[in-house]
Amino acid sequence: MSLDSATQKRLIEFAVRVIRLSGALPKSQAGQHVAAQLLQVGTKAAPSYASGNGQIALQSLAETQVWLQIVRQSEMLPEYALNDLMTEGEQLSELLTVN
Repeated sequence: MSLDSATQKRLIEFAVRVIRLSGALPKSQAGQHVAAQLLQVGTKAAPSYASGNGQIALQSLAETQVWLQIVRQSEMLPEYALNDLMTEGEQLSELLTVN
């Protein structure tokens, strides 16, 4: 997998958006658990890609998508707050799969 600076930039922006979204989750026990999981997996793709571990980056993106689906289905945040981030995660996964 070749390291592409545009892809790296998008992965960093994705991680920043995950951080912001995590901060918006409810302060309940469930909300904090989901926030911690999202922070762990949602910020891992960019550094993994930067170090040449594209497969780990792909796995991290897939796990992030699952946690975002959990947020959506549990209605912890409105759907409109998740749609763009989920779409970006899907596009990044496709991009890394092609490379």
